[in-house]
Amino acid sequence: MNLDHLLDQLDLDTKILLLSGSGAWTTAAVPAIGLREISVSDGPVGVRGTSRDDWAASAAFPSGSATAASWDVELLHRLGAALAAEAVRKGVDVVLGPTINLHRTPLGGRHFECMAEDPHLTGELAAAYVRGLQQAGIGACPKHYVANDAETDRMSVDNLVDERTLHELYLAPFETVVADAAPWTVMAAYNGVDGAPMTENDLLAEPLKGSWGFDGLVVSDWGAVYDGERAVTAGTDLSMPGPEPRYAGLADAVRAGRVPGSAVDDAVRRLLLLAARTGALEGSPAPDRPTAGRVEDLSPLAREAAAAGSVLLTNDGVLPLTGAGRVALVGPGAADIRALGGGSAIVFPPHLVTPLAGLRAAGVDVVTAPGCLLAEGLRQVRPDELVDEVTVRWLDADGAVVAEQGAATANLVRITAEFPAGAVALELTCRFRPDQDGEWQLGVSGAGEHRLTVAGTELLHRAHLDAPATPPCCSARPRRRRPASRCAPARTSRWRCTGCPTRRRSSSSAAWSCRVPGPGTTPS
Repeated sequence: MNLDHLLDQLDLDTKILLLSGSGAWTTAAVPAIGLREISVSDGPVGVRGTSRDDWAASAAFPSGSATAASWDVELLHRLGAALAAEAVRKGVDVVLGPTINLHRTPLGGRHFECMAEDPHLTGELAAAYVRGLQQAGIGACPKHYVANDAETDRMSVDNLVDERTLHELYLAPFETVVADAAPWTVMAAYNGVDGAPMTENDLLAEPLKGSWGFDGLVVSDWGAVYDGERAVTAGTDLSMPGPEPRYAGLADAVRAGRVPGSAVDDAVRRLLLLAARTGALEGSPAPDRPTAGRVEDLSPLAREAAAAGSVLLTNDGVLPLTGAGRVALVGPGAADIRALGGGSAIVFPPHLVTPLAGLRAAGVDVVTAPGCLLAEGLRQVRPDELVDEVTVRWLDADGAVVAEQGAATANLVRITAEFPAGAVALELTCRFRPDQDGEWQLGVSGAGEHRLTVAGTELLHRAHLDAPATPPCCSARPRRRRPASRCAPARTSRWRCTGCPTRRRSSSSAAWSCRVPGPGTTPS
């Protein structure tokens, strides 16, 4: 396909339009040349989807650090292929993964996403992951280029790295992936390296697009473009999400000669190449993609990957366990599984098997105790505690429904740019089944006004964020009390916006709770 011919049909303003997204997870479309939107989705442990269906269930695979512990290139290739099938099911063209930064400090908050501290192991496994995705017609996006190995001040830190360390450690896994798997995109990081943010850094031109021969698209991390003119000049091809406000004067900058027109053309050409590879450009060959399957069918592979990444360091003769003795499972993770990290690696699996449930299902006589609490606030509802699908309704100022969708989770996050037109409030309805008798605390969190209603009775109402931090019905920590009678089976929670579930109050979130009796099918 002659991409230059298509490029010649675009005026400067249309080219600038293509340099940033049309929303949180899509690129801009130009129907005049047969270009549709390209959809991208967070990875790397699963395909969450775009705003159309990101709350729906997705397969959840082990984290990068777990799969890397397998040292199994073939397994990583199969995981990539499985993610491609999930991407087809979710209508996604590019999966934003794998994460191939290095475990260079124990304080790295996203190290669970990354594979290892070793650049060779990381590069070899990541290349297999990318090949598995792209051989199935779905683009991969290794991230975050480069030296994004800690979360502290990640949007402002300038990492000073000498030349040898930079090339032999931090750049090495990216070099391997580019050479061995030819990824269709690479993500530029928030941080700076040796004086310039990565979206404005010379390392985009050399070695990435230069001596390495990377012919794909460089996409910014979400919100990582700080100066539009410098970013485009340096080689950031696509700013996400979009539209990018820092590109408002970009056309004038090109006309004035501050930004080379060749830089804009190169960025658009790379976007068109990505569109051709993903089937988003009319006239390009359709990618050979797998048939969308059921999320439940991927459970055996997820289990295999988890087992492959479990490494037994020593055994003093205790294992394997034999006989019908009792097993004590102590700790909050016994029944409150931490199966996923947060942020970009979060997906909503259709079910989770806790260690307690797994051992009991295997016929083991288990006694358990939480031992301690790992968080101040209430935990999130597990998928296995939800009865049927969660219903989410977007409401206008008069309370009329403007949009409705299902969700596999009661933990909802959405940026305001992705709200349905006219929506000012969100109503979430679900049914919650406790796993034990007793008195339960129920709560909601987020920004703005909140109401918690159980069986038609309003239990909690907070009209403003500056209301008292601890209402009379709240207590500081979740805890069980004496068994009580069955609670009514319906619940509606309504609030103005969504946020992170925490009791710690800030300018954008608040959380509060009250206690209601269980057991049975009970509101959450």
